[in-house]
Parts: sequence; structure tokens; C-alpha cells
Amino acid sequence: MVSAIAPGVLGTTGIETVEILKGIVENIKPKLLIVIDALASRSIERISSTVQLSDTGIVPGAGVGNTRSEISKNTLGIPVIAIGIPTVVETAVLVNDCLDVFIQKLQDEAKSNEYLNILVNLHTLIFFVQYFWFTSIQRISWAKKEVQRRYELCYYTKW
Repeated sequence: MVSAIAPGVLGTTGIETVEILKGIVENIKPKLLIVIDALASRSIERISSTVQLSDTGIVPGAGVGNTRSEISKNTLGIPVIAIGIPTVVETAVLVNDCLDVFIQKLQDEAKSNEYLNILVNLHTLIFFVQYFWFTSIQRISWAKKEVQRRYELCYYTKW
């Protein structure tokens, strides 16, 4: 027998998804649970173009910093297959990807390396401000590393 449910999200139902699933598992006693969830992506290119499969379950909300109780064999007592599909990007990622496309277009048509260096430095500054403004404190160390990487790329890459 195959059953299906769309339990909704905590903000709509007021109930953690894992609690809904625990009730179903206790009453229906399935042999396997397949969960499908939206994932947050760090690239526009991955939106609806990749699929993540896992036999270790899933932690809803983890990709956007809103971690909920995990849905796994540990919490439900049965094997859990998770299917994740990237459908969400943060605004900062969207802006950053657009700036990458813009700078690439300028690089393709540029006549001066100095002009390109100014653009890359501006892009790095905008990138850092976006991630500082739009993301949580936990991502600041990641943003610092990314700014350093882009700074090094600017000075060590021959245009």
C-alpha cells in the first residue's frame, strides 16, 4: 500500500512536520518514508535543475537558517529517503549572480585591465555588504573568506 500526505509547514499548521509524521508512522506503520522538500541554493543555476537524494533524512529549514527537527530514522524509527529540490535563493545570492553575469559581460567587451580591476573591487565590496546585510551572523566568517578569495582573484588573475 502507498500513502501520501502534504503536512504543510510549521508557520501554517502550528505543528512540527516531524510530529505529524511520528503520528502517521505510529498508526500506519509504514516500512519506508519518502520525504520531498524544497532546498535553499547558493546559485540561481541550481534552481529546479538538480535533485538531492539521501538515505539519512532531512532537516527542514536548515538551508535558510530556520532549522527544525530532523526527519530521519533516528527520529521516526523507520528508513527515510529524502528528495530535495532547490527552489529558493536568498536575495543576496540573486544579486551576486546578476553582478557576476554583468562583470563577465564587461570583461568580454573591456578595453582596459584597470577598469576591470575597479569593477571587481566594487563587486567584492557590494558582495560583502549584501551578505552582511541579508544573512545571519553565522555567515559572516564565510563572507570574509569569500571576500578574501575574490580579492586574491582580482590581483592574481590576468584579464
